[in-house]
Amino acid sequence: MLERLLNIPHQEEVLDLFDGEDIAGCKVNIRFPGRPIFTAHADTVCSPLDYDKPLHKNGPIIRRPGGILGADDRAGCFLIHCYRKRINYIITRDEECGCLGSRDLVKEWDFVNPPCFICLDRRGKNDLIGSNNYYCNTDLEEAIGEYGFIPVTGSISDADEFNELAPSCNLSIGYYNQHTKNEFLNVDILKTVPVLGMSEGLKDRKFDMPEQPKWNKWTKYSSWNSYSGSSWTGVEDYDKYDDLEDSLYGDSSYVQCDICGSFCKESTFLHYEGYRFCPTCCEEISAHVIR
Repeated sequence: MLERLLNIPHQEEVLDLFDGEDIAGCKVNIRFPGRPIFTAHADTVCSPLDYDKPLHKNGPIIRRPGGILGADDRAGCFLIHCYRKRINYIITRDEECGCLGSRDLVKEWDFVNPPCFICLDRRGKNDLIGSNNYYCNTDLEEAIGEYGFIPVTGSISDADEFNELAPSCNLSIGYYNQHTKNEFLNVDILKTVPVLGMSEGLKDRKFDMPEQPKWNKWTKYSSWNSYSGSSWTGVEDYDKYDDLEDSLYGDSSYVQCDICGSFCKESTFLHYEGYRFCPTCCEEISAHVIR
């Protein structure tokens, strides 16, 4: 199922793999009262040209040589699909365009709020995006920390919307260098995410709602997302490129970030004091500065 999810080009096909109610274009399946709700998003930043390239496996590592893998967030969808009969879950749409699906879903929400929302949509091994991003307070962080996750600061995710309903967090699931041709997924890390353990262990727990920042959460990112003269996060923005060889999906003009080592198109970098900062590193720096 993992390879199948990584090779599906359209988010609608991914959503159709899951049972549940169709609300605001998202798939909602809540059958276990008092348990957390796990979330993942069906869209990716991959282009049709990326999906034409085959996957390559080397031990636990999966890549798509010459293309974006799309493990952000098909890896999260895979985890939920594995446990779909035993957990509460939501599969959202259009997260990469600004969390449009989760934002619309929150507006139409008509369910009893869970103890928390757990987004499975973070790179790395044991990151926990929580109170630093105003998703939750430290009480939820401490509870999730018992499963080996460590609080850090992160960038935008569907937790920016779900935290209006209940404390939320975003957890690492084993992909790296997302949104780039250097993306890869460590399946060994993915398999260790304790979905069932958290579903049971957080049942009926009570967590404090997070204090919301005084600044607008979307303004927080707007100045950084536009530094290169165009937004690099919205999938629909890629349609404006007429020359595919000169687009984010072409083979030219890719250089390496001086901070994290990811490969991205030169025009998407922020240049500061002789260093190149990729969009992902800029998000991290932006979150720290605002905090």
